[in-house]
This record gives sequence, structure tokens and C-alpha cells, in this order.
Amino acid sequence: MYTHCSFTQTELVLPQIPASVYAAVNTIMRAGGGVSSDELTAAEIARLADVGRAAVSNWRKRHADFPQPVGGPANSPTFDREEVERWLTANGRAIPDGSTTRNTTVPRDGDVLARLLRSLLPEGCAILDPGSGTTELPHQRLGSAGAVMCIAPHEAPPAGAPVGEFGPPGRNDAALAWVQICLAYTTEGGTAVVAVPFSAAVRTSGRRIRVELLRAGVLRQVVGLPELPGGPWQIWVLTRPSARPSYQVRMVDLSDHPLAELPSSAADWDAVYADELRTRIVPSIELLDEDVLLVPSGHVVGETLDVRPQLEAARASYTDLVTRLARQAPQPAETEVASSWPLVTVVELMRTGALAISRGKAEAGDVLVRAAHGEFTPVVASETTDDTSGATVLRCQPDVLDSYFLAGFLRSEINRRQAAGTSGGTFRLDVKRARVPRMPLSEQRRYGDAFRELMAFDAAATAVAHAAQEVTWTAVQGLTNGTFAPPLQGK
Repeated sequence: MYTHCSFTQTELVLPQIPASVYAAVNTIMRAGGGVSSDELTAAEIARLADVGRAAVSNWRKRHADFPQPVGGPANSPTFDREEVERWLTANGRAIPDGSTTRNTTVPRDGDVLARLLRSLLPEGCAILDPGSGTTELPHQRLGSAGAVMCIAPHEAPPAGAPVGEFGPPGRNDAALAWVQICLAYTTEGGTAVVAVPFSAAVRTSGRRIRVELLRAGVLRQVVGLPELPGGPWQIWVLTRPSARPSYQVRMVDLSDHPLAELPSSAADWDAVYADELRTRIVPSIELLDEDVLLVPSGHVVGETLDVRPQLEAARASYTDLVTRLARQAPQPAETEVASSWPLVTVVELMRTGALAISRGKAEAGDVLVRAAHGEFTPVVASETTDDTSGATVLRCQPDVLDSYFLAGFLRSEINRRQAAGTSGGTFRLDVKRARVPRMPLSEQRRYGDAFRELMAFDAAATAVAHAAQEVTWTAVQGLTNGTFAPPLQGK
């Protein structure tokens, strides 16, 4: 796509790139903002469900109700996001917290990267986007635009792409091929802004091409970004020199920057460039060592922070939590003979009206059953929440069934085993088949109180672990930045 900076008028169509990769960019370019694509590739479904691509392929073969493709070529079809999410939820395949699902505030990679790329482009120029949706590359090797933007996909470029200027990339280095394509379409003196996965900056197989980019003086800037939901990314800014190249690279470290505060305008970038704690101009020769790693955080020296108050607070919090945890340690009463209760399934409890499956929000007292990622931990909601993604929500009739009793016995070994052992190593629980003891409400509440205490203990133990990590992290920072020194011997 070849448009003016208004991102509204199409003038020239350029090469095919899988539609799923660039849908976020193209949507933003057409509308001047907005949301990312409603379609997913198989690889994106795998990331969404936290499984391997082979698992997605198996689902398509074994489950007739798996969503049908809605677009893309036969070898890389795309699927409707809503249909995929409904299928994952209906089949007990939880979507991980922090994933890129609809109705979440976590931005998708494409949203963040497209806005960053656009903010780095010169104003008042023509912009070329190689992801236009056609099937052919131009036969002539042009300098087609003063500015090129691209989110480098993982797929190799189409046949005939101009990727050889700095050498053919390795089979796992598709991003370095797209970098060369973007530069090939850049006019003399023009700018190419390319989002690449972090691996492009460090993978050994890409060292030779990184060397040639530096020696040619075309790589002018590397921006390290904070972790995005789909993984680590960088932005490379390249130019095709119109005069003698400047053999320097501006290294910008935004790896610890909040996503919501990333630069969005030329003025924002100017402020980042002026910040010595974020930016450093590095001579190319300094980067041409044995590994040629393009990692801004290794070249930008951050501010030395006095972490003494932070460590003092962390130690106090840890000590308080450990003291309280010791008092919460469970000590159930012992029995001489193991109990043998009559069991009832969840579906039988549903038939009697003792509980129901809720399709909407979870209310306080509801039991949320998630089974994924090697864990099976039903919990009782403490308040109303919309965060029920990937969970079965069980609503108890309180004068018949105690919520903590239900949640506790759903965690039993027999129910955990029922959830495990499915293909692909994932958990797939049919919660209706889970079994709990049949006992009077008064006895349920006795067990429910015990389970409530155990769950509170588990939460407190988790808080202690987090506090211990905070103490460790803060002490390490102090020792490494000179705020602290090791204790004297004998102290």
C-alpha cells in the first residue's frame, strides 16, 4: 500500500504479506487509529491458548466443530477471533491471563507496534507499506517511497523479493529478509522503520547481515521495547544514505518503560533522545565485535538508584508476612479410619437445583473452575468480577451447598486426574463429571471453613514468596549499583 501520511488514499499496490500479520497496521492506516484485526492465524491461536502449533493442527483435524477458516491462503489460513475464543472456552482450554483477547485492556502487539512505527515516520511524506494484500512483487527494483513501515512477520517473504543486498538470511531469520525488502523500496535519503522480533538482534545466524548493515551505514537507530503480550520486539530505523554514511547508531532503551507511556509523537521521541538515561549514540565500530548484538540496554547506562529505603520496606513487609504465615499454618484433626462418603456428580447437583452454571459475570461466592497449564485450582470469588475467561462458573444455592466445600472437594486427587492426560499435554475438564461427597449442610460448612483457611494460607504463602523476591531483587540492585556492599566477615 502506498499512501499519503493521512493514511486514507491508496495510489500503488505492492507485495503480498500474510494478511493476519499486517491487519493491525492496515486497520490503523485506513482509519487513523482503532483496533487490530479480528482474524487469527494458527500460530496466533497457539500463542493465545499457550500450546504448540501442532496442537492447533490436531484440533482442526479431530474436532468437527473447530472454527472454519475465514481468509488467508490455504497454507496459512486465518480464523475469526470471536469464534476461536468461544471454541477455546467451550472446550475448557483457558485463555492465559494477560493474553490478547477481546474485552481486555492489554494492547495487542500490532496495535502498539503500528502506532510506534507511525510516530517515527517523517511528516508530509509518502509512506509505503509492503503489506498490501496483492500476490506479486514489482519486477523492477525501485526506490518506491521516502518512508517505509513494516512489522516483520515470522513467515519468509514471497519469491522474487529483493532480500539479497546484504546477503541471504538463514531459515530462521525471516525478519532480516523483511528488513532488506523495506530498504530496497526506500528512496535515496529515505527512511525505513521496521519492527523486528528481539531474536533478529541477537541470533548467531543473523550476525553476518547485522555486520553488513552496520558497515554500509544504513542502520541508524535501534529501539528496545518493553515486553509485549506476544513477546519481545525492537524497532530498527534504517536509511539509504544520499551522501557519506554516518557510522553511528542511536541506541534507545525503553525496555522498562510502561506500555501506556511509550512515545506517540515526534516531540515525545525528541524528549527520549535528549534523555541520557534512555539514549546513547554508539559508533558502529563499537558494535562490530564477535557477536554483533544490537541490544540497547547493554549500551545505555541507567540511573543509579538509592534502594536503601526500598530494601528496608521490603524486609519489613516480608518479616510481617512470615510472622502471620506461621500463625496460619493448618493443623487439621486426625482420624483413625479414612472416610468413605457417598459421592454425587456436579451434573446431579445441577438437576436438583443445588447449583447452576453461570454464563455471565461471577458473583461473590461463585466457584470458578479453571483447568489449564498443568494447574487445576477451583477458587471462590470474593467479589463480582468479569474476569471469567476460560473458567466454568458454578453458582451454589447457599441453603443447600457450601461454596468452599464445593471448591475444596473439586480439588481432590480424583477430580484432578480426571482433568489431566488429554492430548497435547493440556487439561480439559468436563466439570459436570466431577464428584463431591454427599453430606448435610452443617457438615459441608465444617469442611468449607477448613478449606477457606487452607486457601487463605495458600494466598498468604504466595504473598510471602513475592515479598521474598522483592527483598532479593532490591538487594541485588543495591549490590550491583554500589548502594550496598557485602557484609564484613564475622558480621
